[in-house]
Amino acid sequence: MSVSPRAWRSGIGTALLDEAISAAKQDGWAAMSLWVLARNAHARAFYTAFGFRADGGEMTDEWSGQPQMRMRLDLSDAAG
Repeated sequence: MSVSPRAWRSGIGTALLDEAISAAKQDGWAAMSLWVLARNAHARAFYTAFGFRADGGEMTDEWSGQPQMRMRLDLSDAAG
């Protein structure tokens, strides 16, 4: 998921992620994970606010060559 910086703080990202979490829970998923650029503190803080935590997974983004980190959310702990 990506939201244009011009739309940050408008509620769009929150609405999208709320819906994704709700749908995953309804479908019976136990957890969700995502990849985020390690240097993107804004995105990491956004996902952390939803309960996502770094799980130690790392890789290099194929487009930018930048390090990425995996974040995971246990859906039994998630709101929505």
